[in-house]
Amino acid sequence: MGRFDGRVALVTGGASGIGAATVRRLRKEGARVAIGDLPTSAGAALAEEVGGWDGGAMFEAVDVAELDQVERLVAATVERLGRLDVLVNNAGIGSFGETPDVDPAQWHRVIAVDLHSVFYG
Repeated sequence: MGRFDGRVALVTGGASGIGAATVRRLRKEGARVAIGDLPTSAGAALAEEVGGWDGGAMFEAVDVAELDQVERLVAATVERLGRLDVLVNNAGIGSFGETPDVDPAQWHRVIAVDLHSVFYG
């Protein structure tokens, strides 16, 4: 028995890096997992990889900076996997450069992805 048997987890930013490692670990521990990330083939491939015999993983393309998309992701998780027990707010981006050179639009995007998305979740 795994620590997450019977549980459903949602991992934002789950298609790569720390998020993908978290998805793999949660599956090994028995959880069914929803992967939320920007639309790429990596998210769908990871869901297929870890889905196993029970289809216990799904991918949903989402921009976590948009409240309506986060709400849609949560609803899709509950609809397809039956419930939601664990949320891993992992999605994040960065912007590098000197402060006077940072484009305000990029600054707002970083804040939306790194901060607002946690609140939306």
